[in-house]
Amino acid sequence: MFEVSGVIERTRDLEIWDPYITIAGQTAPSPGISIHGAGLRIAASDVLVSHLRIRVGDRSAGPAVHSRDAIRISNRDGEPRRIVIDHCSLAFSSDEMASIWYRAGDVTFIDTLMGMPLHDSIHVDEGASGPAPHGFGPIFGQESDRVALLRSVLAHHHGRNPLSRTDGLVMANNVVYDWGNVVTNLASTRGSVNRSTVVGNVYIPGRDSVSRPPILVNSMPSSSRVYLADNVGPGMTSDPWSLADNRAGSFVVASSPPVTYAGYAPRPSAGLRADLLATVGAWPSARDAVDQRIAREVEMETGGIINCVSADGSSRCRENGGGWPTLAENTRALSLPARPHDDDDGDGYTNLEAWLFAFTP
Repeated sequence: MFEVSGVIERTRDLEIWDPYITIAGQTAPSPGISIHGAGLRIAASDVLVSHLRIRVGDRSAGPAVHSRDAIRISNRDGEPRRIVIDHCSLAFSSDEMASIWYRAGDVTFIDTLMGMPLHDSIHVDEGASGPAPHGFGPIFGQESDRVALLRSVLAHHHGRNPLSRTDGLVMANNVVYDWGNVVTNLASTRGSVNRSTVVGNVYIPGRDSVSRPPILVNSMPSSSRVYLADNVGPGMTSDPWSLADNRAGSFVVASSPPVTYAGYAPRPSAGLRADLLATVGAWPSARDAVDQRIAREVEMETGGIINCVSADGSSRCRENGGGWPTLAENTRALSLPARPHDDDDGDGYTNLEAWLFAFTP
């Protein structure tokens, strides 16, 4: 919890290795909290992160240039479970905007704003001799399972919107704007099964978008299934698979969702963009300059893929994010509820949980 608003400057990722952690950015005074210069790594179970901004960036001092993600969920020796990223704002990554690796599962991204990764920037693949373009959106690795991407906005990612090799994806009610090459990529690696439900999403091409079906279904094992319904995008017809490039074969086409998300009923895609832009991301009532720009460009269908946080006089950095945003440093004391672990009103939530729910920035 936070009693001070403002920017947390980092040169190394913040890391969570212990379970039962909540980062409640909504408890800060307005305009909330932003992490600049690095990202967040989650390697434990039962983690909730809400109303947090993460701006990774291209400074020389920072995490390794091959892995500057805004959020990375991974533990080579463990199985992180039950992780929720809620009302967060992610920008200026130079690898993936978010990633899930190894045996992580039961991960939810909801009401989150992801936009403006750095494409022709500082990213160097492991083993490579120099930088290469790499401004990508979320990737969900082949050992992961049960991942949900709900009610979120993805803008100006060159590809991976998302790239999902997970078994058990629910992608529902998202807006994807101005992809570069590949949009939503459903794939398999080393024979991994891919069961995915992709419903109620809106795909809006922008300045950098390649003209192709927004959903790519790659080759995958015969037990894989993909369900598509009520997605909106260029080239659509009454056939929900008109938005897909199906390279797997007819066997993959599911007549009903192969996986669902408990307690979530996808809404119709009509009117989705306006509704999401009003509520998505960290502190939607007090957005920083980055979130304001992303929301405006998605609404007006302007802008494009960027390469740098700030202009530096070079032609490469003409496409930039407008510089590092500022946040006011305000203070406000918090008063925790009495008997925080009790449930005084009997609604199934502890007094502490009810107190947190009352913060609606």
